[in-house]
Amino acid sequence: MRSTLITIAAFTLVAVSTLTQAEPTHLDSKSDPVEYVSSDNLYYHVEPKLDAINFSVFSDTDTSYKLWNHNYKNNYNNTAIATTEEMEKLYPYALISYFSEMHKVDSSNLNKKEALNARVDILAASGYQSFTQKSELPSMWQKDFKEDVRQRYISSKTALQARLYKNTQNKTITIAIAGTNFKSPTSIGSAISLAHGYVSGTASEALQLTQDIQKENPEYRIILTGSSQGGAIAQYVVANTAETTAVVFNSLGLHPSLATNLTDNNLTHLFVEGEALSEGTYHMAGQYIQNVLPVQGKMMPVSDALSSIITNQYFNAQNGKSLGGWMSFNTTSTSFIHHWSGAILETIEHHNQLNLQSIF
Repeated sequence: MRSTLITIAAFTLVAVSTLTQAEPTHLDSKSDPVEYVSSDNLYYHVEPKLDAINFSVFSDTDTSYKLWNHNYKNNYNNTAIATTEEMEKLYPYALISYFSEMHKVDSSNLNKKEALNARVDILAASGYQSFTQKSELPSMWQKDFKEDVRQRYISSKTALQARLYKNTQNKTITIAIAGTNFKSPTSIGSAISLAHGYVSGTASEALQLTQDIQKENPEYRIILTGSSQGGAIAQYVVANTAETTAVVFNSLGLHPSLATNLTDNNLTHLFVEGEALSEGTYHMAGQYIQNVLPVQGKMMPVSDALSSIITNQYFNAQNGKSLGGWMSFNTTSTSFIHHWSGAILETIEHHNQLNLQSIF
């Protein structure tokens, strides 16, 4: 219980420090959809006619802070059911996105190693090859690329972690950005910042990395992917980089002032039914930091049987142990478990009937 309270206190401290930063310059713009956004004494206020987000206004004379209230009944009506064809087509991105979360795509457990290799082979059969050498990156980015078994970009300055895949068959480079690392205050702060209209250092670094890779590979089309905060960062990069697209999963929504230039032509969003950031669930994360994505979401259905499988795999991934012990095991919500990156993989593989050995 004590560790839980400390975690909550740390999260609150990060949130308050984020909300009291200087007013970002982008709020000066009145172009749509930001025309309804104004700033008064550094606090956001959105007029009621912008139904997508109804913010409560902070009192500039009160030292206590109120979090934003969202109009969830109207937020997520613009959804559709993902088709089997869509899930089959987007499976490589779900897999690459999940791999971006892993310390290494390998395991000392022989069964898990075999399961991982089977999925690596699926990617390879479709032309996807992971970056393995520093020399594949622009020179200024090479020092933070880990050539060992991790084969992963891990920033020494921000919370950015990513995997990169080149496909010579369809001439694409896919940059998969990892989601929030809850052991990192910087990563948590980045998620809160993006939800409330601030550009985090992590997002800025991802943008520069993408643009430098694009410059050095003009013959390749750049695709961003990621889940949760990784999806939000992918959106931010695409919103600010021409001729790029993003495929995101269970994604955090950017504040509207950061989500310009995003349309169905450059952004696709799939989410697991009942997950914490979509469908207006009343999980704490969805309540306080989620914004509406500017495109129609595609829901991947989850039956009761599949939900039970996902729950079992969630705790299997923690070696049968729940963070926080017995209390956490009995209080972890289904919406939180469905938000887990492994739930995305389990759901899309279930619908694609791949019958692969579980990696959890």
